[in-house]
Amino acid sequence: FDLASLTKVLVTTPLAMQQHEQGVIDLDDPVSRHLSAWSGSDRAMVTIRDLLSHCSGLPAHRPYFERLSGRAAFESAICSEALDVAPRTRAIYSDLGFILLGFLLAREGDLDRRLATLLAQMSVAEPLLFGVPHQWRRRVAPTAEDSWRGRLLVGEVDDQNAAALGGVCGHAGLFGTAAAVGACARHLLQVLDGRTGAFTRTTLNTFITRRADIPNSSRA
Repeated sequence: FDLASLTKVLVTTPLAMQQHEQGVIDLDDPVSRHLSAWSGSDRAMVTIRDLLSHCSGLPAHRPYFERLSGRAAFESAICSEALDVAPRTRAIYSDLGFILLGFLLAREGDLDRRLATLLAQMSVAEPLLFGVPHQWRRRVAPTAEDSWRGRLLVGEVDDQNAAALGGVCGHAGLFGTAAAVGACARHLLQVLDGRTGAFTRTTLNTFITRRADIPNSSRA
């Protein structure tokens, strides 16, 4: 199945958890410390924590695929995108924020390699990957007739911005089985139960605790 925005939960967030534990990032690092294109007085205060909890002020979506392709173009566009609201005043579920997180966590565009390492650490044996090998496509559920690409999508990411990024990105692009999703969920529950895992229970608790400082938000 095309797992769509579960990519945010199953790839981007766990990788952020690991890098936070390893000291590669701090949740309260300004985004500008890691992405120099993120600049301006309206967004200087925005942190990695804000991107993760959807309160950076970025809009939910923009159809960049209509005119852009590749990381450099997307990164520049998102970093200069007008904010919908002031940071930390409202939670807006944002693909754009998680696209940026994918760039930030995979500085050399190696998100798929980092995913493979993460899954090994989580003991997830079922397939969970960006894109689908051609020989597997008979097992893949079609997603949609896409007018932009002019074909039925089978084993290609449905999200058009993800497609313009080559199918490997922080907000969408992941394919997998129900069993693989279940294995990831069990791993998280085992960590919460105190067992050794890909990250510590303290880190997991930090990431699943709802933010109390964002008005009317249930986001962690």
